[in-house]
Amino acid sequence: MIEIAFSLFDKYGTYSKYVGAAICSVLENTSAMTRIHILHDETLTAVNKEKFIKLCDKYGAVISFYEIKLTEEMHSLDAIEHFTIGTFFRLKLPDVISDSVDKILYLDADIIVNLDVEELWNIDIEDNYILAKCDIDTVKLLPKKSRILFDKGLFREEEYFNAGVAVWNLKEIRKDMDFYAQAVEFLKRHPYSPFGDQDPTNYLFKGRIGFFGEKYNFFTLRNRGKDLLPERVIYHFAADHPYTVQSECFDRLFYEYLLKTPWGESVDLAEFYTEQLKFRCDRFKDLQDYVKYSRNRKIVFFGASSVITDLVLSHFEVENGDICFTDNDPNLWGSYKYNIKIEQPSESVFEGAYVVILSVLHYREISKQLEEYGLEETKDYINGRLLLREDEYGSYVL
Repeated sequence: MIEIAFSLFDKYGTYSKYVGAAICSVLENTSAMTRIHILHDETLTAVNKEKFIKLCDKYGAVISFYEIKLTEEMHSLDAIEHFTIGTFFRLKLPDVISDSVDKILYLDADIIVNLDVEELWNIDIEDNYILAKCDIDTVKLLPKKSRILFDKGLFREEEYFNAGVAVWNLKEIRKDMDFYAQAVEFLKRHPYSPFGDQDPTNYLFKGRIGFFGEKYNFFTLRNRGKDLLPERVIYHFAADHPYTVQSECFDRLFYEYLLKTPWGESVDLAEFYTEQLKFRCDRFKDLQDYVKYSRNRKIVFFGASSVITDLVLSHFEVENGDICFTDNDPNLWGSYKYNIKIEQPSESVFEGAYVVILSVLHYREISKQLEEYGLEETKDYINGRLLLREDEYGSYVL
């Protein structure tokens, strides 16, 4: 029996279909007996739960549901504010899954499995706590302030893994540690954890990590624009989402699998495209606001070391004389980016300017900082991520 777990937080009742498409992609491509485990909270509706059951019945798979109640201690942590709460449900895997289950494959909701998952399941986990893909490419892109845990020696770049596709050795984990309690303690000690629950997982499993290749965790965002043909891989829409226009092969696969689920029926599909249209309209309004309020004003990019800086600047043509950078990191003051000096935040920097906040992880605190200078949201500053795209995924933001 292949054991597969998903986490689900569905505040608006619209996210379950993504988990449904992921489950469908798994079951369409394997003949092995499979049990699906869904870790959720009270946001899972009765209607969506019934659709999950119907989907698994169609393929003869078993499904189990676990309502997760995170401790007050966890809810009070600073780290939890920057991520969708559902990503922290997987910290409860060793506790809620039956002791009779020795290992389990965890998949993020933004996954499409286009191979027989039994291939991955049959890889020998040995005495490792986890099997996953090394994510050194993402780590290398981290701005300096997001590298603090690496600089402290808690992680090594070449051993840091992405937890979106991972086989957990529950037997060894249960034997050696109180995983959830130790993960909470880690997040208390290190409130600035740029990858949320993935950071304590990497820390606690350090030294006993097995790695697999890109085949089992293929990032779509890094492969857009390459006109690829479908491959027998596990596609991961990390910090990405399926597009309906100008789509790639993996976008089309998502919709093919979605159409085979109960969420792909006519009424649900109409609702889905209505949501997509709403996202596009919201983004259009963001762009309208940007154009309306930023016209003839100096543009200040707040967060010079953010990884989305290049993306934002590639979308908006601005003459160098009309822009400047600022950052709260004193180590950056006086240095240059794109031959433009990075200034210390000050009244003179923000006077008459329109601010694009690029440090999305620190958006709230920077907002408060700007409001102390008399700036107003939308009228005087905007979240830089809103200028890039619309999406529904609770992705990690650097």
